[in-house]
Amino acid sequence: MKPYILAITAVLLLALGSWWRSQPLVQPEQLAPSDRPAETHSYRWQPKRCWFDVYWQPGFVCGTLHPPAHPPPEHGDFELAVVIIRAPVPAPDTAPLLYLQGGPGLGAGLDERGIEYWLDWFSHGGLERDLVLMDPRGVGHSRPALTCEAHDRYSARVLTEHTPVEDELESGRALLARCFSELMHGPTNFQAKHYGTQQSARDIVGLMSVLDYPQWHLLGVSYGTRLALAAAVQPEVREHNWVRSMILDSVYPPERGGLMAWPREFTQSLERFFSWCEQQPYCRTELNDVEENFQNALAHLRNNPVAVTVPLWRSGSRKSVIINDHRFIAAVFSAMYQHHLWAEIPRAIRAALNADSEGMALLVETFINSSLNPALSLPAFYATDCRDHPSGSADEYQQALHAYPQYAHYLQYAWEYRGCIHFPPAQSTNNASVTAELPGETPTLLLAGELDPITPAHWAQALAEHWPASQLKILPARGHSIIGSDDCVHRHFNDFLNQPEQSWHPECLEP
Repeated sequence: MKPYILAITAVLLLALGSWWRSQPLVQPEQLAPSDRPAETHSYRWQPKRCWFDVYWQPGFVCGTLHPPAHPPPEHGDFELAVVIIRAPVPAPDTAPLLYLQGGPGLGAGLDERGIEYWLDWFSHGGLERDLVLMDPRGVGHSRPALTCEAHDRYSARVLTEHTPVEDELESGRALLARCFSELMHGPTNFQAKHYGTQQSARDIVGLMSVLDYPQWHLLGVSYGTRLALAAAVQPEVREHNWVRSMILDSVYPPERGGLMAWPREFTQSLERFFSWCEQQPYCRTELNDVEENFQNALAHLRNNPVAVTVPLWRSGSRKSVIINDHRFIAAVFSAMYQHHLWAEIPRAIRAALNADSEGMALLVETFINSSLNPALSLPAFYATDCRDHPSGSADEYQQALHAYPQYAHYLQYAWEYRGCIHFPPAQSTNNASVTAELPGETPTLLLAGELDPITPAHWAQALAEHWPASQLKILPARGHSIIGSDDCVHRHFNDFLNQPEQSWHPECLEP
C-alpha cells in the first residue's frame, strides 16, 4: 500500500481477527541472554513485565531491544518492543520464527487485541517453535513513537466531504509537513537517517545477537519480505549462519515499487482483476462488462457522490461518508487485496451506477475502517519508503502516466504532492537490485497470489528465477497475504519450517 496517494488507495492493514475478553496481566518468563562475543552484542536486551492481558496464557517473554545510542550516531536512541510466545513443545531444531509485518509503518500488533490474534494464529498454524514479534522503530509500543494526529483527524473529517482528489492530497501533505517539523524540533528528535530498511535490518541482527537462539526462521509478509531479504544478507548473519530458512509471503523485492512505477502497477492490477472477474459467474450475474461499467460508475460518482453510512469497528459507532469517484476507486482497489470481498466488487459497481448506498455499504465499510485504522504511522512509512525509492522527476512521472493513461486523472497529482519531498533522496544501496545479493543457499518458500494487486505475482517469479534455493508457489484466485487468506497454507506452513530442504506442497493445495 502506498500512503503517498492515501486519497486514492486504502491503507493495507493486517486484519487482527476476533477478540476475546482479557484476563490478569501476563507474568513473563525469563530468557537467557546471548553469550556471543561483544562485537556482535552491541545491542542491549531489557526484560520487562508484559503490558497486555490475555484470555489464556502460554509462556511469554516480553522486553525491549535497545540499539546503541553512541557510537555510531546513526543508531539514534530507541527502544523496540519485543514479545516472544513460547512453544509448549518446541520443535527439535529449537529455532524460533521471527515474524516481520508489512508496511512499512505498521506495528506488530503487541497490544491486548493483537496478542489474542497472535495466540489464535499460533495455534491454528500448529506452530512448534517460539514466535518472536518486534515493533519496528517509530510504531506500536516502540519508543519514540512517530505520530501525526493532525493528519489522522483530517483523514476522518475529509471523508464526510465531497473534495477533489488534488485538494485532499495538497491538504494532507501540508499537515504532514507540519508534523515532520514538529517531530524534528520536538522531544522525538526525528531524523530520517535513523530509519529505513537497512537500519531495520540491523535491528533484526541486533535482536538475533542478544537472544540465545542458535538459528532463526524468518517469515515476512509484503514489506516484511523486503526486510527479511535485507536482514538475511547482513555480514553477521552470514558469518554465524543465523537464518535457518525463510518464508516470503507476497514478495516485495528492493528494486520493485515506488512512485515512478505506480501508474503501471495500479493500472495493470485493475486490468488483471477485471479480466479474471469477467470469467466468474458472480461477475457475469451482476454486470455484462465489469471494466466498462466501472468506468461508467466513476464518471457518475464524479458529479453525483453517494452518502454511505458504515459502522466503525473500533468505536462501535456509525459514520456517514461521501463516496465520490476517487474514493470509490480506492475502495475497489482495497477490496482487491482480499479474495473474500471480490464478489462485492461487481455488486458495488452496479450499486454505484444506481446510487444505491446499501449496495455499496460492505465495500465502503471495509475501506473506511482500513483507512482510519491508527495502526499505520505515516511518518514512519515515509521515513522508510522514501529512502527505498527515488522520487524521480516530474517529467519522468509524466512519462509514466503517458504510458498508462487510463487512470491518470486520479494519479496525476501524486508526484506534485508526494510526501518524500521532505526527505533526502533514496540511497542507491537501499535501492540496489535484490538479484545482485541473495541469501545464498538459505531454503526459502516464496508465496504469491495470482491477483495480488500491490505485490504482483510476477515479482516473486522474477526473484525465483535467480534463486535456485527457493520454492515458488503461486496460488490461483488469491490476493495479498497468502498465509492470512488461505487456510491450507496457514495450517501447513509449519511443515516447511520443520523440513525446509524438502519440497513443500500440502495435499490440500491440489486442485
